Amino acid sequence: MIYIVGVPRSGKSTLAKMLKEKYKGANLISCEALKNSLATIELDNGATCSASPEAFLKFVAKLAEWNELLTGQRSIIDAGNMRIEDVYKILTPRDRIVCLGFGGIANKMEIWSSIKLHQKDYDYTCNMDLEKATRYWGDFSNTDRENRYFCVDKDLIYLDTNYDQKNTLEYLVDLLAQDFED
Repeated sequence: MIYIVGVPRSGKSTLAKMLKEKYKGANLISCEALKNSLATIELDNGATCSASPEAFLKFVAKLAEWNELLTGQRSIIDAGNMRIEDVYKILTPRDRIVCLGFGGIANKMEIWSSIKLHQKDYDYTCNMDLEKATRYWGDFSNTDRENRYFCVDKDLIYLDTNYDQKNTLEYLVDLLAQDFED
């Protein structure tokens, strides 16, 4: 499985779609879509579904494992705004993790400007202001900084997509080719 993590608008979903386009048989799983779907399920007793990040990621990993067994193809997991530490806990030796961000910029306004540059008119976030985005995603500037340091500490791939997202993502598609050719 290939897990793609990072802060909002760093290119996670775009990279996942690029990989899916190049490797047609690959399974694409969006943690955000799954989370949103599960959050709307009401149980018989009136409660809704909820799980810790680790439990949710274990569920996603099991789903991806089943997909891989059924299709014989690798899974691409768009881990959304999940913390890299949580994803790292469930990795197996065969898994790959890639983290995208904005260089670990500590200044929230600077990273917010970067996020706004990468938004599209059709994004559900295009009309968000900084306050609403922070309520929705949490402290994304701190998350980016923590992700970057974690990747350096664990020798994981962290790429800054702030200035040249298109070429950075194309580079990653080529880099990850070996994962689909096993």
